[in-house]
Amino acid sequence: MDVGELASSAIQMLMTNASTGAGQAVAQLVSSALTGTAQGRQAFDGTLQQDPAAAATAQGLLLQALQRDPQFAARLEHELRTQSAGRDAIHASIQNNRIRGHLSLGPLTISSAGNARLAVVASAIVAVAVVALATYGGQQLVVEVIAPPAETAAGTPPPAPEETGPAEEVAETPQPETMPPTPESIDEEPTIRADPDAAAIGETITVTGAGFAPDERVRISCGANVFDATRSIRDATANEDGAINVQVIIPDYSPLDVGESFYIFADGLTSDIETNTLVYLTGDGT
Repeated sequence: MDVGELASSAIQMLMTNASTGAGQAVAQLVSSALTGTAQGRQAFDGTLQQDPAAAATAQGLLLQALQRDPQFAARLEHELRTQSAGRDAIHASIQNNRIRGHLSLGPLTISSAGNARLAVVASAIVAVAVVALATYGGQQLVVEVIAPPAETAAGTPPPAPEETGPAEEVAETPQPETMPPTPESIDEEPTIRADPDAAAIGETITVTGAGFAPDERVRISCGANVFDATRSIRDATANEDGAINVQVIIPDYSPLDVGESFYIFADGLTSDIETNTLVYLTGDGT
């Protein structure tokens, strides 16, 4: 699958299945590539709202990101193929339009009398079976729910439960040690933003973020993409709400190229939360 097809397929999935389990992994990858800039965030949000114009802009920006980063393109293709394989498996399971052997549904049994069945006959038989099962199962459920306690064969009520002695003392269970917060225990989705989102080497930007564990140390670093090694810039401490707000100086780091976007990363050292945003490198500081 070439990068053009990848970008088109990913944006189409965001517009139709972003809120489902199938689309969330793709949406997270596309978000990491687009939401680092104001234009990308607006296009991403508009795509989720099924805005055709925003989707077209998002597809163009995503195509540029895929062309710059082959490893990112490989991850996105893997997620798209994984979702496609799931849909193909469901389609393959219903590809035969005849009944083999017999099918028992409650009081009704359907048997196959020959090797060739017309699709319409098979569909009609299955429909009748489903209706019969629904009626039979519904009656059984109502009977079980509203039926009074059964009496014994002699017409007397069931015997009362035997009395037991005093309850035995139960030893106290030791309380487990308090564990550090994990990403699953933190409700807010971790995010960071850079202001401005374009700067030269040696210039200062403000990095703000949320969704980290309260009072944990957060490491700020940079890198050319999400897969290669990064350079640590500084540490910050999240406040009681899990938010950070720090000044960051763009370092002279050789993998960063003027005229290209690079990543600012924020990693929670206690919760292992990781998130990032894109910054455009405008100059080498000379």
